[in-house]
Amino acid sequence: MHQSSFTIAALALLASACGSSGNAGQADGAPTFVDAAVTAIDAARIDAARIDAAPIADAAPRPDAIPGFTCGAPVPLSPGDSFLGDTSDYNNTSFASCSAGTQSARDTVFRIALPSAPTDVIARVTVDSDATPTFDAVVSIQTSCGDASTEAACSDFGFSEQAVALGLSDEAFISVDGTEQFGGSSDGAYQLDVSTRAIVAELATCDALGVTSRCETGFLCLAEQCQAESPALACSLATPITPGIAIAAQTHAFQTDFFQGSCAFKASAGAGEAFFSFSLAETSSIDVTTDLPGTNFDTVLYLKSACEGAELACADDIDADNSNFLSRLQASDLPAGDYLIVVDGASNAAPTGSVRLRLDVTPN
Repeated sequence: MHQSSFTIAALALLASACGSSGNAGQADGAPTFVDAAVTAIDAARIDAARIDAAPIADAAPRPDAIPGFTCGAPVPLSPGDSFLGDTSDYNNTSFASCSAGTQSARDTVFRIALPSAPTDVIARVTVDSDATPTFDAVVSIQTSCGDASTEAACSDFGFSEQAVALGLSDEAFISVDGTEQFGGSSDGAYQLDVSTRAIVAELATCDALGVTSRCETGFLCLAEQCQAESPALACSLATPITPGIAIAAQTHAFQTDFFQGSCAFKASAGAGEAFFSFSLAETSSIDVTTDLPGTNFDTVLYLKSACEGAELACADDIDADNSNFLSRLQASDLPAGDYLIVVDGASNAAPTGSVRLRLDVTPN
């Protein structure tokens, strides 16, 4: 667990501000940092309540924000580090492209040193979902701090977030920000976990789950070895699905994008697909959906009878007007035979992620 000296100082300042002496600062208005025992933090649960939420008699005024944790003084982190923080203690210094709400929200900036060889950076922010309101986190990764043109990844899908930036080197800057756009709080407590993932070449050993390593673009990890990728190979690896049983899968930003759904509201170009296969013994109707717990990105579904064959049916948003961007595909009178279900991404903001899929079949 990475515990920054800034965090300790912040706790000390708040302890001083809420004490009975009423002396919270020096004559020039700068905060006085005093020695104080560090309050133990239970890392198993993030308490999103403000430290000074409970009323205390004769509490001194709380400073607007504690300086620091900006591009000029980012928090240093290493791969594998965790950090417990609270954006409400700091200033508004950055802006994440995936959420206009970050323009007025406070944030914290971190720097991670990277090797010269390209590597992936994964930033996962977890918030307390039981808080009222819940802190709605936004996470952004840049290669040059404060330069929006260098943003390599940005995530604002739920309250907790994960952003994955591909192929970075030397250094990266992670901003934990907030937004009120979707009913949450624009500041609050969080836990940031940072990790990196190696990029390996053809015939090199790889992690089939894509956690510790992944193959270069254009290759798939088969039998723990990177092998050349093609549409035919991707389709041949389709996961068999049993009607009536939900199945989980994952799509990744580093996957090669082979197909696009014709009905996607936003182009699915650039988003890798997940492939599922099933067979019909007789003419039937099908109902396929990603509208299940565990699907965390904007999906589009389409149906094929062969990998390079024509699209037989396509479905994008179930109810875009009410922000249900998951998908449900229905097709009738399908003849007996083999079929492919393709799950693609249909959003520039969140085109890949985890998906749960269920197929229901009704013989005609």
